[in-house]
Amino acid sequence: MHKVQRNKGPLKLLEKDKEWKDSFKLNPNLKPNWEEFSKTVVKRETIDMLEQMYKGCCCYCESKIKSTSYPEIEHFKPKSKYKKLCFEYNNLHYSCKRCNISKGSYYNEDMISPSDKNPEDYIKYIGEVAVSRENNKCGTIMIDLLKLNERSDLKEERIKYLSEFSKNYELLISAIEMVLNNKDSSDINIVKPFIINFIENVKLKSKHGESYCTMIKHNFLDKIDILMEVLEEVE
Repeated sequence: MHKVQRNKGPLKLLEKDKEWKDSFKLNPNLKPNWEEFSKTVVKRETIDMLEQMYKGCCCYCESKIKSTSYPEIEHFKPKSKYKKLCFEYNNLHYSCKRCNISKGSYYNEDMISPSDKNPEDYIKYIGEVAVSRENNKCGTIMIDLLKLNERSDLKEERIKYLSEFSKNYELLISAIEMVLNNKDSSDINIVKPFIINFIENVKLKSKHGESYCTMIKHNFLDKIDILMEVLEEVE
């Protein structure tokens, strides 16, 4: 999870939200008809805007949704308990089915909304494992609730993705050590393009919209600093 800048929702959804809140104010016993709304073009437009906001990745597990399942609209504050917020765009997120099911209708004030708080202040990745920073309550709740370390399919996908970066990094370090031991500065020109390519790839894959970008960022950004120092020394 990482911080996301919220975009503007579809105009028709904003109109629907206002209409619903006006009605709800007059009669708090009303129930929002989300099922009927789900059949409308407005819902499709809403999903499209949420997809743009999250660039196709689940707001929680950061997997690319359309490559594995269908996207769902996730109510951060569940519509069953917070009926007034049922159509409020600021309460909606782009989620994969597994995360949406895991979260369900649970909510408390310590939970992390990716468009309100910075999840990286509470959760970090060590290898493929999500851990709460300093065992804070907010991070622990989200990790346990979403089963970020328990879902075998998600864990296997993260391990596979991470291992490619780890393998390439280890090969680079071995090559650099060999060059330094040989004390032949000309050899570094052979390794240099591979170092630059690795650095650029890590920076790219750490950006919003890339699968598991937070995991890559937490595992490799510090290693980029080491590689940058090597480049500076041989310039």
